[in-house]
Amino acid sequence: MRLQGTVLAAALVMLGSTWFFTTHGRHELSLREDTGSLEISGSGAPNSTADALARYEPAISAIYDAVPEARHYYHVDEAPNVEGGLDLVDWGKRSRSVFTIGDEVEDKLSRVAGLDMAAYVPPYLPGADGLPIRFVLQSAGSFQQLGAVFDAFLARVRASGLFAYAEKDLKIDQPQTIATVLSRAVTRASSGAT
Repeated sequence: MRLQGTVLAAALVMLGSTWFFTTHGRHELSLREDTGSLEISGSGAPNSTADALARYEPAISAIYDAVPEARHYYHVDEAPNVEGGLDLVDWGKRSRSVFTIGDEVEDKLSRVAGLDMAAYVPPYLPGADGLPIRFVLQSAGSFQQLGAVFDAFLARVRASGLFAYAEKDLKIDQPQTIATVLSRAVTRASSGAT
C-alpha cells in the first residue's frame, strides 16, 4: 500500500508509451529481415505450355548466374506459372543486402519479354505461401464484370508505384476444351430355336 503512487505512475507511463508506440511506430507485423533468400513468382501467357516456358529458361538462368552473391537457385515451370528461388551466400561474404539484390534481379526479370515476374524476400513469420500482400475482390455480378473491375483495380495498383508486382488469379482468358462423349446402343439380334 505504501507504493501505490509509484505503481500508479508506472502504469500511466506504460499506458502512455503504448499510445506513443502505436501511433508513431512503424506499422508492420514483422520488420523486414535479410533472410538470405529470394522467392520468384511469375506467369506467362494464359495458353503457355511447358515447351513455351522452357524457351525463357536460358534468359532467367543468365540473370541468376549474374548475381555474384548467389549460392544456388532453382526454377520450376508449371505452365502457365513460373516459380523459383535464389539463395545467397552468408552475410559476412557479401556487401549487399538481399533487398538490394532482389530489386536488381526483379528489374532484370521484368525485361524478359513474354513473362510477368517478381522477386521478393519471403516473410520472416510463418504463414501462407505466395506474395506478401493479397487483395480479395468479390462481386455478385458475372465473371466478366468482376474481371473488368479487377483490371481497373490492377491499373490503379500499378500506377501507384507502391507495388513492384501485381497479378490477378481470375483467369477468364484461359484456354478451354469442351469434350462431347457420344455413345450408341448396340442391339444384337438373337436367333434361337424354340
